[in-house]
Amino acid sequence: MRGMILMGAVLAACSGKATTDDSAEWWEGNESPDGETPVIREGSVYCTPGSQSSGDLFFVEIEAYDPQGDGDIADQGGRVAGYYVDSDEEIFDDELLVCTGASCQGSWRDGIYPPVTCATHDYFYFKAWVLDRDGNTSPEYDLAWN
Repeated sequence: MRGMILMGAVLAACSGKATTDDSAEWWEGNESPDGETPVIREGSVYCTPGSQSSGDLFFVEIEAYDPQGDGDIADQGGRVAGYYVDSDEEIFDDELLVCTGASCQGSWRDGIYPPVTCATHDYFYFKAWVLDRDGNTSPEYDLAWN
C-alpha cells in the first residue's frame, strides 16, 4: 500500500500537476489550448527608480510552458504591450522578451514609451506573449504589477 501511495505521488509530480485544489485553480487557463501552443504561466512587471541619467527602469519576468519542451520556446521575439487603463488604447507593443528555456525577461527605461513612468504606472496595464520555434504564439497574458 505504501508503495502504491509513493508511486501515485511520483506520477503526479512527473505529470507537472500537483494534486491540491489550489493548484487546480492555478492550472486552469494555463494549459496549451491545442497541445502545441506555448502559454505563459506567470508574469509580472515592475519599476525601479534609476539614476538621473537613466530615469525609471522597468522589468518584465515571465515563466512560460511549451508542450514540446522548454527548449522549444524562442530565444527572442516574445512581446510586451502597454495600454491605458481608462481607454484600452495601446501605447506600445514591442519584442522585448529574451527567453532562456521557460524563463523570459525584458526591460526598458524611462522615455522609451512615454508617458509610462514609475509614478504613473497605475494608469496602465501590460500584456505579454511568447513564441515558440514552430511559430506558435501564446495566448495573451495580463502581467501582474509588482
